[in-house]
Amino acid sequence: MKRQWTLLAIAGGLAALTLAIAPLSSMAQSAEGGRGLRGEGRGRVIEQLDLTEQQQAELQQIRAAHQAEVSAILTDAQQDAIQTGIEAGEPMPALLRSIDLSQEQRDNLQALRETHRQQGREVLTPEQQAQIDELQANRGDRGDRSGRGWEILEELDLTNEQRAELNQIREASREEMATVLNDEQQAAFRSGLAAGEPIPELLRSLDLSDDQRATLRTIVEDGLAEARDVLTPEQQAQIDELRESRRGRRGGMQ
Repeated sequence: MKRQWTLLAIAGGLAALTLAIAPLSSMAQSAEGGRGLRGEGRGRVIEQLDLTEQQQAELQQIRAAHQAEVSAILTDAQQDAIQTGIEAGEPMPALLRSIDLSQEQRDNLQALRETHRQQGREVLTPEQQAQIDELQANRGDRGDRSGRGWEILEELDLTNEQRAELNQIREASREEMATVLNDEQQAAFRSGLAAGEPIPELLRSLDLSDDQRATLRTIVEDGLAEARDVLTPEQQAQIDELRESRRGRRGGMQ
């Protein structure tokens, strides 16, 4: 059971899956009694999709197969290191960075992530797939595709507790983004962050593949969705008003 939980956590952490497979992540975590990385938002997606019991069972089977495939890619030492970190309460992105994945392992895990995403999507009906696409598009709008979603939070009257929690979410998102990059891209990414370069411009300079872009976009959107949950209803409304106001100003200048 100990190793089974390790694989489940690794699979969830490495996947950084798109919204199309998010219900699978949430269900697998809850079925094992584990703590999802961003489970609350994903749980709401499950409710919106109205998955049948058969669909949930099929997604669980895909998840179990994914765990076994992850096990074949990682060494026993890497799995044990992550298990130790999980028990110590370390965040998954930092753990993944600490296990010294080879480029071959990163490539294999990235390919596995895409296969897993596609298999999960095939379980859904065409209507559910369309709903997933719409949800992802809506989340992208709320996340501010200009890449300035985090900066707008600074305009709110945040409490110290909210600021601390938002900083943790933002840092976890950055660490998760780094796991998607190859060694050369990671070096440039971390160097740019240290120099204070804006993340959107920094990512555009990295010669990313289409799959990397899609995964990174999902990580950003997931992080902003999680950050939104930290805000009060009044602050959420204020954020929406600020974004609408900025869109209006941009439209007026065209």
